[in-house]
Amino acid sequence: HNDDKNDRLDLNVSLDINLGRYFKYQFKFSNYTNFYNRYLFTEVDKLEENFVLPDDLTSVTRYSTRNNKLELNNIVSFDWSRNKHSVSAVAGQTLEKYNLENVRAVKQGTPGNSSNLRYLDAAYFGDWAEGGLREWNALGFLGRVNYSFDNRYLLQANFRADASSKFSKKDRWGYFPSASVGWRFSSEEFMRSLTALSFGKIRLGWGLLGNNRIDEYARYTIINNEFNYSYGVGNHTTQSGATATSLGNDHLKWEKTTSYNVGLDLGFFNNMFTATFEYYDKKTSDMLLRVPVSIAAGLNTAPMVNAGDVSNRGFEATLNYNQRLHDFSWSVGFNISYNKNKVISLGLGDEPIYGGYLEEASIQNYVTKTEVGMPIGYFYGYVTDGIFQTPEEVAHSAQNDGITQPGDFRFKDLNNDGKIDANDRTYL
Repeated sequence: HNDDKNDRLDLNVSLDINLGRYFKYQFKFSNYTNFYNRYLFTEVDKLEENFVLPDDLTSVTRYSTRNNKLELNNIVSFDWSRNKHSVSAVAGQTLEKYNLENVRAVKQGTPGNSSNLRYLDAAYFGDWAEGGLREWNALGFLGRVNYSFDNRYLLQANFRADASSKFSKKDRWGYFPSASVGWRFSSEEFMRSLTALSFGKIRLGWGLLGNNRIDEYARYTIINNEFNYSYGVGNHTTQSGATATSLGNDHLKWEKTTSYNVGLDLGFFNNMFTATFEYYDKKTSDMLLRVPVSIAAGLNTAPMVNAGDVSNRGFEATLNYNQRLHDFSWSVGFNISYNKNKVISLGLGDEPIYGGYLEEASIQNYVTKTEVGMPIGYFYGYVTDGIFQTPEEVAHSAQNDGITQPGDFRFKDLNNDGKIDANDRTYL
Protein backbone atom coordinates (compact mmCIF):
# COMPACT_ATOMS: atom_id res chain seq x y z
CA HIS A 1 0.00 0.00 0.00
CA ASN A 2 1.45 3.31 -1.03
CA ASP A 3 -0.05 6.66 -0.08
CA ASP A 4 1.60 9.88 -1.31
CA LYS A 5 0.60 13.37 -0.30
CA ASN A 6 2.11 16.57 -1.66
CA ASP A 7 1.23 20.11 -0.53
CA ARG A 8 2.75 23.37 -1.72
CA LEU A 9 2.37 26.90 -0.42
CA ASP A 10 3.36 29.81 -2.67
CA LEU A 11 3.66 33.48 -1.74
CA ASN A 12 4.48 36.19 -4.30
CA VAL A 13 4.66 39.92 -3.64
CA SER A 14 5.67 42.64 -6.11
CA LEU A 15 5.74 46.39 -5.92
CA ASP A 16 6.56 49.02 -8.59
CA ILE A 17 7.10 52.67 -7.69
CA ASN A 18 7.87 55.54 -10.06
CA LEU A 19 10.51 57.80 -8.52
CA GLY A 20 10.19 60.97 -10.47
CA ARG A 21 10.52 61.17 -14.24
CA TYR A 22 13.50 58.94 -14.85
CA PHE A 23 13.70 56.41 -12.01
CA LYS A 24 11.63 53.37 -11.09
CA TYR A 25 11.93 51.05 -8.10
CA GLN A 26 10.83 47.42 -8.24
CA PHE A 27 10.50 45.05 -5.29
CA LYS A 28 9.90 41.32 -5.74
CA PHE A 29 9.53 38.67 -3.09
CA SER A 30 8.67 35.02 -3.62
CA ASN A 31 8.61 32.11 -1.23
CA TYR A 32 7.42 28.57 -1.69
CA THR A 33 7.35 25.66 0.72
CA ASN A 34 6.68 22.12 -0.42
CA PHE A 35 5.61 19.34 1.94
CA TYR A 36 5.82 15.73 0.75
CA ASN A 37 4.77 12.70 2.80
CA ARG A 38 4.84 9.08 1.76
CA TYR A 39 3.33 6.18 3.69
CA LEU A 40 4.36 2.70 2.55
CA PHE A 41 3.03 -0.55 4.03
CA THR A 42 4.09 -4.02 2.86
CA GLU A 43 1.71 -6.82 3.78
CA VAL A 44 2.44 -10.45 4.63
CA ASP A 45 0.00 -13.00 3.21
CA LYS A 46 0.76 -15.81 5.67
CA LEU A 47 0.50 -14.27 9.14
CA GLU A 48 -1.37 -17.34 10.38
CA GLU A 49 1.37 -19.73 9.18
CA ASN A 50 4.91 -20.37 10.27
CA PHE A 51 7.14 -17.71 8.72
CA VAL A 52 10.81 -16.81 8.73
CA LEU A 53 12.22 -13.62 10.26
CA PRO A 54 12.74 -11.00 8.97
CA ASP A 55 11.61 -11.62 5.40
CA ASP A 56 8.06 -12.54 6.33
CA LEU A 57 7.37 -9.49 8.49
CA THR A 58 5.13 -6.63 7.52
CA SER A 59 6.98 -3.37 6.89
CA VAL A 60 5.98 0.22 7.73
CA THR A 61 7.84 3.12 6.10
CA ARG A 62 7.30 6.83 6.65
CA TYR A 63 9.12 9.30 4.41
CA SER A 64 8.77 13.05 4.81
CA THR A 65 10.47 16.01 3.10
CA ARG A 66 10.11 19.75 3.34
CA ASN A 67 11.86 22.10 0.94
CA ASN A 68 11.73 25.87 0.89
CA LYS A 69 12.96 28.47 -1.63
CA LEU A 70 13.03 32.20 -0.95
CA GLU A 71 13.93 34.96 -3.43
CA LEU A 72 14.17 38.69 -2.73
CA ASN A 73 15.02 41.32 -5.37
CA ASN A 74 15.42 45.08 -5.09
CA ILE A 75 15.90 46.76 -8.47
CA VAL A 76 16.24 50.45 -9.40
CA SER A 77 16.05 51.38 -13.09
CA PHE A 78 16.86 54.62 -14.90
CA ASP A 79 15.67 55.70 -18.38
CA TRP A 80 16.65 58.96 -20.09
CA SER A 81 16.72 60.19 -23.68
CA ARG A 82 17.34 63.53 -25.37
CA ASN A 83 17.79 64.33 -29.04
CA LYS A 84 19.79 61.42 -30.45
CA HIS A 85 21.09 60.19 -27.10
CA SER A 86 19.48 57.47 -25.01
CA VAL A 87 20.69 56.03 -21.70
CA SER A 88 19.16 53.32 -19.54
CA ALA A 89 20.59 51.70 -16.43
CA VAL A 90 19.70 49.07 -13.85
CA ALA A 91 21.16 48.48 -10.39
CA GLY A 92 19.97 46.02 -7.83
CA GLN A 93 20.38 43.34 -5.23
CA THR A 94 19.27 39.69 -5.31
CA LEU A 95 18.97 37.16 -2.51
CA GLU A 96 18.23 33.43 -2.63
CA LYS A 97 17.86 30.93 0.21
CA TYR A 98 17.10 27.23 -0.19
CA ASN A 99 16.82 24.33 2.21
CA LEU A 100 15.67 20.72 2.03
CA GLU A 101 15.00 18.58 5.10
CA ASN A 102 14.08 14.91 4.98
CA VAL A 103 13.32 12.11 7.42
CA ARG A 104 12.84 8.40 6.70
CA ALA A 105 11.87 5.77 9.28
CA VAL A 106 11.23 2.03 8.89
CA LYS A 107 9.90 -0.60 11.31
CA GLN A 108 8.72 -4.18 10.83
CA GLY A 109 6.34 -6.63 12.39
CA THR A 110 2.81 -5.34 12.92
CA PRO A 111 0.25 -7.73 14.48
CA GLY A 112 -1.77 -7.79 11.26
CA ASN A 113 -2.43 -6.24 7.85
CA SER A 114 -5.41 -4.07 8.77
CA SER A 115 -5.31 -0.37 7.93
CA ASN A 116 -5.35 0.76 11.56
CA LEU A 117 -1.98 -0.99 12.10
CA ARG A 118 -0.09 0.78 9.30
CA TYR A 119 1.82 3.09 11.62
CA LEU A 120 5.33 3.04 13.03
CA ASP A 121 4.13 2.59 16.62
CA ALA A 122 2.24 -0.59 15.67
CA ALA A 123 5.47 -2.36 14.60
CA TYR A 124 8.00 -3.76 17.06
CA PHE A 125 11.08 -4.94 15.15
CA GLY A 126 14.09 -3.38 13.41
CA ASP A 127 13.95 0.33 14.21
CA TRP A 128 15.78 2.24 11.46
CA ALA A 129 15.81 5.94 10.73
CA GLU A 130 17.78 8.47 8.73
CA GLY A 131 17.47 12.13 7.86
CA GLY A 132 19.34 15.24 6.94
CA LEU A 133 19.32 18.90 5.99
CA ARG A 134 20.70 20.49 2.83
CA GLU A 135 20.79 24.25 2.39
CA TRP A 136 22.51 27.03 0.48
CA ASN A 137 22.35 30.81 0.28
CA ALA A 138 23.28 33.26 -2.47
CA LEU A 139 23.63 37.04 -2.43
CA GLY A 140 24.22 39.16 -5.52
CA PHE A 141 24.59 42.75 -6.70
CA LEU A 142 24.12 43.72 -10.33
CA GLY A 143 24.45 46.70 -12.60
CA ARG A 144 23.83 47.37 -16.29
CA VAL A 145 24.19 50.48 -18.47
CA ASN A 146 22.94 50.88 -22.06
CA TYR A 147 23.83 53.79 -24.30
CA SER A 148 22.52 54.45 -27.82
CA PHE A 149 23.32 57.25 -30.22
CA ASP A 150 20.78 57.83 -32.94
CA ASN A 151 19.73 54.19 -32.58
CA ARG A 152 22.84 53.32 -34.64
CA TYR A 153 25.75 53.06 -32.23
CA LEU A 154 25.05 50.82 -29.25
CA LEU A 155 26.98 50.14 -26.05
CA GLN A 156 26.17 47.92 -23.09
CA ALA A 157 28.20 47.26 -19.92
CA ASN A 158 27.28 44.81 -17.16
CA PHE A 159 28.70 43.85 -13.81
CA ARG A 160 27.70 41.22 -11.27
CA ALA A 161 29.09 40.40 -7.83
CA ASP A 162 27.83 37.10 -6.44
CA ALA A 163 28.43 35.30 -3.16
CA SER A 164 27.61 31.62 -2.60
CA SER A 165 27.55 29.69 0.66
CA LYS A 166 28.86 26.65 -1.25
CA PHE A 167 32.34 28.19 -1.00
CA SER A 168 34.37 29.18 2.06
CA LYS A 169 34.41 32.79 3.19
CA LYS A 170 37.72 33.61 1.53
CA ASP A 171 36.48 32.35 -1.87
CA ARG A 172 32.79 33.16 -1.51
CA TRP A 173 32.60 36.16 -3.84
CA GLY A 174 32.90 36.11 -7.60
CA TYR A 175 33.01 39.18 -9.87
CA PHE A 176 31.71 38.97 -13.42
CA PRO A 177 31.89 41.91 -15.87
CA SER A 178 30.75 41.91 -19.50
CA ALA A 179 30.45 44.42 -22.33
CA SER A 180 29.16 44.60 -25.89
CA VAL A 181 29.06 47.10 -28.74
CA GLY A 182 26.84 47.19 -31.79
CA TRP A 183 26.58 49.11 -35.03
CA ARG A 184 23.22 49.26 -36.82
CA PHE A 185 24.71 50.04 -40.22
CA SER A 186 21.36 49.78 -41.99
CA SER A 187 20.50 53.18 -40.46
CA GLU A 188 23.49 54.88 -42.06
CA GLU A 189 22.86 57.37 -44.85
CA PHE A 190 25.04 55.53 -47.33
CA MET A 191 22.90 52.38 -46.91
CA ARG A 192 19.58 54.05 -47.75
CA SER A 193 19.89 53.16 -51.43
CA LEU A 194 19.83 49.42 -50.59
CA THR A 195 16.07 49.13 -50.34
CA ALA A 196 16.17 45.34 -50.09
CA LEU A 197 18.10 45.57 -46.80
CA SER A 198 15.66 46.40 -44.01
CA PHE A 199 17.96 45.67 -41.08
CA GLY A 200 21.68 45.18 -40.55
CA LYS A 201 23.75 45.11 -37.37
CA ILE A 202 27.26 44.07 -36.38
CA ARG A 203 27.92 43.28 -32.74
CA LEU A 204 30.93 42.40 -30.61
CA GLY A 205 30.82 41.02 -27.10
CA TRP A 206 33.04 39.97 -24.21
CA GLY A 207 32.05 38.57 -20.86
CA LEU A 208 33.04 36.63 -17.77
CA LEU A 209 30.51 34.17 -16.32
CA GLY A 210 30.60 32.12 -13.12
CA ASN A 211 29.38 28.67 -12.15
CA ASN A 212 28.71 27.38 -8.63
CA ARG A 213 26.52 24.35 -9.46
CA ILE A 214 28.04 21.85 -7.06
CA ASP A 215 26.84 19.89 -4.06
CA GLU A 216 25.96 22.11 -1.10
CA TYR A 217 28.43 20.29 1.13
CA ALA A 218 31.24 19.61 -1.35
CA ARG A 219 33.68 21.58 0.80
CA TYR A 220 32.98 19.46 3.88
CA THR A 221 34.31 16.04 4.83
CA ILE A 222 31.32 13.78 5.53
CA ILE A 223 31.62 11.32 8.44
CA ASN A 224 29.47 8.18 8.33
CA ASN A 225 28.84 6.55 11.72
CA GLU A 226 27.38 3.30 10.40
CA PHE A 227 30.73 1.50 10.06
CA ASN A 228 31.02 -0.82 13.07
CA TYR A 229 34.23 -2.75 13.77
CA SER A 230 35.00 -5.91 15.71
CA TYR A 231 38.17 -6.06 17.76
CA GLY A 232 39.55 -7.24 21.09
CA VAL A 233 41.40 -10.19 22.62
CA GLY A 234 39.72 -13.59 22.35
CA ASN A 235 36.09 -13.11 21.48
CA HIS A 236 35.95 -9.93 19.45
CA THR A 237 33.43 -7.30 20.46
CA THR A 238 31.64 -5.19 17.86
CA GLN A 239 32.11 -1.51 18.58
CA SER A 240 30.54 1.51 17.00
CA GLY A 241 32.70 3.10 14.32
CA ALA A 242 32.81 6.05 11.97
CA THR A 243 34.75 6.88 8.84
CA ALA A 244 35.01 9.60 6.22
CA THR A 245 33.09 8.59 3.08
CA SER A 246 33.77 11.83 1.19
CA LEU A 247 36.70 14.22 1.40
CA GLY A 248 35.93 17.93 1.61
CA ASN A 249 37.84 20.73 -0.08
CA ASP A 250 37.77 24.11 1.63
CA HIS A 251 39.67 25.73 -1.24
CA LEU A 252 36.88 25.46 -3.83
CA LYS A 253 36.14 28.64 -5.78
CA TRP A 254 33.99 29.86 -8.66
CA GLU A 255 34.37 28.20 -12.04
CA LYS A 256 34.82 30.96 -14.64
CA THR A 257 34.11 31.16 -18.36
CA THR A 258 35.54 33.95 -20.50
CA SER A 259 33.76 34.38 -23.83
CA TYR A 260 34.22 36.46 -26.97
CA ASN A 261 31.73 36.67 -29.80
CA VAL A 262 31.15 38.55 -33.04
CA GLY A 263 27.78 38.50 -34.80
CA LEU A 264 26.00 39.77 -37.88
CA ASP A 265 22.21 40.24 -38.01
CA LEU A 266 20.47 40.86 -41.35
CA GLY A 267 16.91 41.45 -42.51
CA PHE A 268 15.66 41.70 -46.10
CA PHE A 269 12.42 42.93 -47.69
CA ASN A 270 10.91 44.33 -44.53
CA ASN A 271 12.36 41.42 -42.54
CA MET A 272 10.61 38.80 -44.63
CA PHE A 273 13.99 37.06 -44.73
CA THR A 274 16.26 37.26 -41.68
CA ALA A 275 19.68 35.82 -41.03
CA THR A 276 22.02 35.64 -38.06
CA PHE A 277 25.68 34.60 -38.12
CA GLU A 278 27.81 34.33 -35.01
CA TYR A 279 31.31 33.15 -34.11
CA TYR A 280 32.22 32.52 -30.47
CA ASP A 281 35.28 31.58 -28.47
CA LYS A 282 34.86 30.44 -24.87
CA LYS A 283 37.40 29.28 -22.33
CA THR A 284 36.39 27.75 -19.01
CA SER A 285 38.98 27.77 -16.24
CA ASP A 286 39.05 26.40 -12.68
CA MET A 287 36.50 23.78 -13.70
CA LEU A 288 34.57 22.21 -10.83
CA LEU A 289 35.17 18.47 -11.20
CA ARG A 290 35.19 15.32 -9.12
CA VAL A 291 38.64 13.85 -9.67
CA PRO A 292 38.93 10.07 -9.08
CA VAL A 293 41.14 8.86 -6.24
CA SER A 294 42.56 5.46 -5.39
CA ILE A 295 40.12 2.80 -4.17
CA ALA A 296 42.41 2.42 -1.15
CA ALA A 297 41.21 5.84 0.04
CA GLY A 298 37.89 4.21 0.99
CA LEU A 299 35.72 7.06 -0.29
CA ASN A 300 32.21 6.64 -1.69
CA THR A 301 32.42 9.97 -3.53
CA ALA A 302 35.44 11.47 -5.26
CA PRO A 303 36.44 14.90 -3.91
CA MET A 304 35.43 18.06 -5.75
CA VAL A 305 38.29 20.27 -6.98
CA ASN A 306 38.96 23.19 -9.30
CA ALA A 307 40.88 21.35 -11.99
CA GLY A 308 41.35 22.00 -15.64
CA ASP A 309 40.60 24.32 -18.51
CA VAL A 310 38.33 23.68 -21.50
CA SER A 311 37.87 25.66 -24.70
CA ASN A 312 34.81 25.84 -26.95
CA ARG A 313 34.98 27.52 -30.34
CA GLY A 314 32.25 27.49 -32.89
CA PHE A 315 29.98 29.07 -35.42
CA GLU A 316 26.19 29.35 -35.61
CA ALA A 317 23.98 30.41 -38.49
CA THR A 318 20.19 30.88 -38.55
CA LEU A 319 17.99 31.62 -41.57
CA ASN A 320 14.27 32.45 -41.32
CA TYR A 321 11.44 33.18 -43.72
CA ASN A 322 8.57 35.13 -42.14
CA GLN A 323 5.18 35.76 -43.70
CA ARG A 324 1.92 37.28 -42.56
CA LEU A 325 -1.45 37.16 -44.32
CA HIS A 326 -4.04 39.25 -42.52
CA ASP A 327 -4.40 37.63 -39.07
CA PHE A 328 -2.42 34.55 -40.00
CA SER A 329 1.37 34.47 -39.65
CA TRP A 330 3.88 31.71 -40.16
CA SER A 331 7.62 31.23 -40.44
CA VAL A 332 10.16 28.66 -41.57
CA GLY A 333 13.62 28.47 -40.07
CA PHE A 334 16.91 26.72 -40.68
CA ASN A 335 19.94 26.65 -38.43
CA ILE A 336 23.34 25.05 -38.46
CA SER A 337 26.10 25.08 -35.86
CA TYR A 338 29.62 23.81 -35.37
CA ASN A 339 31.44 23.52 -32.05
CA LYS A 340 34.95 22.30 -31.29
CA ASN A 341 35.45 21.27 -27.67
CA LYS A 342 38.95 20.66 -26.36
CA VAL A 343 40.35 19.95 -22.90
CA ILE A 344 43.38 22.18 -22.30
CA SER A 345 44.39 20.94 -18.86
CA LEU A 346 43.10 18.78 -16.00
CA GLY A 347 45.05 20.17 -13.10
CA LEU A 348 48.01 18.58 -11.37
CA GLY A 349 49.33 15.65 -13.38
CA ASP A 350 46.69 15.96 -16.12
CA GLU A 351 45.44 12.48 -15.26
CA PRO A 352 42.46 11.31 -17.38
CA ILE A 353 39.00 11.18 -15.79
CA TYR A 354 36.74 8.22 -16.54
CA GLY A 355 32.96 8.05 -16.17
CA GLY A 356 29.79 6.19 -17.10
CA TYR A 357 30.42 2.68 -15.77
CA LEU A 358 28.88 -0.08 -17.90
CA GLU A 359 28.23 -3.69 -16.90
CA GLU A 360 27.05 -5.76 -19.83
CA ALA A 361 28.11 -9.35 -20.56
CA SER A 362 31.92 -9.36 -20.88
CA ILE A 363 32.19 -5.56 -20.83
CA GLN A 364 32.57 -4.08 -17.37
CA ASN A 365 34.31 -0.76 -17.55
CA TYR A 366 33.96 3.00 -17.92
CA VAL A 367 32.59 4.25 -21.22
CA THR A 368 33.57 7.95 -21.17
CA LYS A 369 36.97 9.56 -20.85
CA THR A 370 38.19 13.10 -20.37
CA GLU A 371 41.81 13.81 -21.25
CA VAL A 372 43.97 16.70 -22.39
CA GLY A 373 43.75 17.44 -26.10
CA MET A 374 40.42 15.68 -26.61
CA PRO A 375 36.71 16.64 -26.24
CA ILE A 376 35.41 16.53 -22.70
CA GLY A 377 33.65 13.28 -21.76
CA TYR A 378 34.10 11.58 -25.14
CA PHE A 379 32.92 8.00 -25.62
CA TYR A 380 35.75 5.58 -24.97
CA GLY A 381 35.30 1.91 -25.68
CA TYR A 382 35.55 -1.01 -28.03
CA VAL A 383 35.22 -0.89 -31.83
CA THR A 384 32.61 -3.32 -33.14
CA ASP A 385 33.44 -5.59 -36.06
CA GLY A 386 30.17 -7.36 -36.81
CA ILE A 387 28.18 -10.02 -34.96
CA PHE A 388 29.22 -13.58 -34.19
CA GLN A 389 27.20 -16.05 -36.27
CA THR A 390 28.47 -19.45 -35.13
CA PRO A 391 30.26 -21.04 -32.15
CA GLU A 392 33.24 -21.68 -34.44
CA GLU A 393 33.63 -17.94 -35.04
CA VAL A 394 33.68 -17.34 -31.30
CA ALA A 395 36.21 -20.15 -30.73
CA HIS A 396 38.66 -18.71 -33.24
CA SER A 397 38.33 -15.11 -32.07
CA ALA A 398 40.04 -12.99 -29.43
CA GLN A 399 36.76 -13.14 -27.44
CA ASN A 400 36.91 -16.89 -26.71
CA ASP A 401 36.35 -16.19 -23.01
CA GLY A 402 33.56 -18.66 -22.21
CA ILE A 403 31.02 -15.84 -22.00
CA THR A 404 30.72 -14.62 -25.59
CA GLN A 405 28.31 -16.57 -27.79
CA PRO A 406 26.71 -16.32 -31.25
CA GLY A 407 24.60 -13.17 -31.50
CA ASP A 408 27.07 -11.06 -29.49
CA PHE A 409 29.07 -8.21 -30.95
CA ARG A 410 32.54 -8.91 -32.26
CA PHE A 411 35.14 -6.35 -31.14
CA LYS A 412 38.41 -5.44 -32.79
CA ASP A 413 41.67 -6.54 -31.17
CA LEU A 414 43.36 -3.19 -31.67
CA ASN A 415 46.72 -4.14 -30.09
CA ASN A 416 46.77 -7.63 -31.69
CA ASP A 417 47.56 -9.48 -28.47
CA GLY A 418 44.95 -12.18 -29.08
CA LYS A 419 42.51 -11.04 -26.39
CA ILE A 420 39.93 -8.32 -25.81
CA ASP A 421 40.62 -6.28 -22.72
CA ALA A 422 40.81 -2.67 -21.52
CA ASN A 423 43.85 -2.06 -23.73
CA ASP A 424 41.66 -2.38 -26.82
CA ARG A 425 39.53 0.64 -26.00
CA THR A 426 39.84 3.82 -28.04
CA TYR A 427 38.15 7.10 -28.96
CA LEU A 428 34.71 6.48 -30.49
